[in-house]
Amino acid sequence: RRTANMAVAGAGLVKPITITQRGRHSASHKTRNPTINTNASTDRGDVICSSTQNDSLFISSYHDEKRHKYRQHLRERAKKWLVGTLTLTVVFALAVGSWPSSSNEASVQSGKQRNEISAKARGTKSSPPGMEALTNANPVNRFRIEPDGEKEADGGVKVHVAKGEDDVICGRKIPFSLSDTSLWPTPFVSTLSERSVAPHRPRAEKEVILLKKDELFGNLGSQLNSLFHAYDLAYDTGGLLYITQNSWVFDALFPIFLGPFSAVEQNAKLWATIQETLGAKIVENEGVLTLMGRKVHEHTTLEDLNHYSSSNLNPTKIRNHRSTILRKLFRYPSHHGTENVCSAFESLHGTDKEKKYTTIHMAAPSQKSYLSKFNENTGKDHSAASVMDPDYVMALLEQLDMQRHDIYLIDGGGEVDNVAHKKLENAAKSDLLKIVDLPLQFKNVGSYVYLAVLADVYLGNPVDQTSLWIARMRYALGIRNTYIFTEKEGGKWVSYLDDDSYLDLYDVKKLGIPWMG
Repeated sequence: RRTANMAVAGAGLVKPITITQRGRHSASHKTRNPTINTNASTDRGDVICSSTQNDSLFISSYHDEKRHKYRQHLRERAKKWLVGTLTLTVVFALAVGSWPSSSNEASVQSGKQRNEISAKARGTKSSPPGMEALTNANPVNRFRIEPDGEKEADGGVKVHVAKGEDDVICGRKIPFSLSDTSLWPTPFVSTLSERSVAPHRPRAEKEVILLKKDELFGNLGSQLNSLFHAYDLAYDTGGLLYITQNSWVFDALFPIFLGPFSAVEQNAKLWATIQETLGAKIVENEGVLTLMGRKVHEHTTLEDLNHYSSSNLNPTKIRNHRSTILRKLFRYPSHHGTENVCSAFESLHGTDKEKKYTTIHMAAPSQKSYLSKFNENTGKDHSAASVMDPDYVMALLEQLDMQRHDIYLIDGGGEVDNVAHKKLENAAKSDLLKIVDLPLQFKNVGSYVYLAVLADVYLGNPVDQTSLWIARMRYALGIRNTYIFTEKEGGKWVSYLDDDSYLDLYDVKKLGIPWMG
């Protein structure tokens, strides 16, 4: 009795048919001798390739031709089967890929019908009403600001920290490329905490300055003071600066740079980026330093650091260090998610990113008590800039031909000086000033800072520490028309701060503590 086995391997390759008898393989198919009598009687009947030793190695031409035709027939059937299967697969794929999506109602209905049919075929229940939108939702991360000011992350996951553009912030051009240090108006410097920069006082190699979790002190300006004064302390002690991942430093920085916390993944890439940007070592917690055998310098609170002043650093070194880090930080604006620092600027300017405007930094009522001390330290009267009297504001804007352009008022410390606001509003009613009220959702520190930093003209409050840091940021980015230290000269209000060196912002002898950055 004959049996035929067929195997298919590879992409459309068909192995030759192997004719066997009682499970044994045939010999190699050689050219047969047609003179051999294949009609001889045997006990097993008519066989091909007998299993006995006397079985001939040849078969007749008749059987040879018959077997050849049979094998060819099976090959043809196999080819047709493969071609048919591939054709059906391609047709099905094209049909699924071109499923109609222009009509939402039709698509949802047809999708629901397919789910029900598929569920019936599997003997399972179909998805309950409302689940189709969830299971078929677009997986792309989406963030948006709701029209009523409420913030919502719509089905998104945290993103990786990424650099912004070299010479553009919030879509607005800045004077030079942040990545090309040769274009910087002040030189790039290494971090002050590196021992190679502080050879004057060698200390034990294993002693470090550590900034860890602590209660925040003061406003953003005070916190930035504390951060940068920690570099000065590290320089003075000859130690290295370490920051834990849960440090107060990130509570201060993330709303403005490298964040925000709610949208950026806290992973190895983020910590490596922060370490490179700040020039400080980032560790998971204080215990890591213990395992490393590092001795931690006496812990200093934010308030202590805010009032710290180095006796070894001059204003030029301090300015170069601060400007270097600020430029590196502005490579990473916190523009992810719903806490986008550019949201106020972009909403107010739309597609016209180069539209001219002025930002005025109003003083909080509580800061007036510091004015006399500040005037004493500087030896100048800053009352006009502190209270933002309309005559002072108008005089500056007229000199700069900015009185007809938009003016945005921001407040320091979350407090509002209603009296000062009312005076400016009354001036605006006479069409002398064009004051634009900021929408409620944009009244946050990140939006304020970027709206002020990118302004064509910034009228700052010299008593406010945050306002002083905004001025430092503007100078670091090469943005002029910063009026924070002003005086009258020949009947006109002018800035007495040197636009090229701006060293007074970093001179403790001229500003005093806690205003020196």
